[in-house]
Amino acid sequence: MDSGLSEAFMNQNDASYSNGRRRNQRRNDRKNVRKNEHRNERAKKAKEKRNSAKENYSVKRSFSKRMSPLQKEIRLMLQRELVETENAIREFRSDVRVCEICGKVISPEDIESAVSNRETGNPAHFDCVLKQICDSEKPGPNERVTYIGQGKFAVLHFENPHDLRHFSIRRTIEWEDRDNRLEWRNEMAGLFSQIK
Repeated sequence: MDSGLSEAFMNQNDASYSNGRRRNQRRNDRKNVRKNEHRNERAKKAKEKRNSAKENYSVKRSFSKRMSPLQKEIRLMLQRELVETENAIREFRSDVRVCEICGKVISPEDIESAVSNRETGNPAHFDCVLKQICDSEKPGPNERVTYIGQGKFAVLHFENPHDLRHFSIRRTIEWEDRDNRLEWRNEMAGLFSQIK
């Protein structure tokens, strides 16, 4: 290759290389300017938003200072209702009931499912009553004692013990008297109705 030709070729490459670098530099400068403008805009909007939130807060505070008599009465009524609810919850939780079958305390969470003791009418754990019935009824093979509602239990017979959808009722056991509303249930119902 001719040396003069190669020098011209190299000078041309150097020029295009430097032109490309300048072009890239200008492009990067424009990008940086746009980024800075965008960042400044976002900062300005955030500052305006904070200022408007402060103004709204001060307006709300000044409004709340000037309550009408109706608003004051509503607030007092809500506060009284809240205190009554808290007292009802405290009373409900402090009312300790003991299961007469196992002798353990019936927790406030378990009192919902408690069943009355047949002899005394006091609350007892559902599981304790179920166990007591199972012990007295002694269900045979493919039989199970279960609660069927309204204070009644039943001994169910399953033809196929793996298929619990098909069964027949062998005997029913009326554990609680439906007509006799128990005192502890009335008391619990009253406390539950106070807790909203």
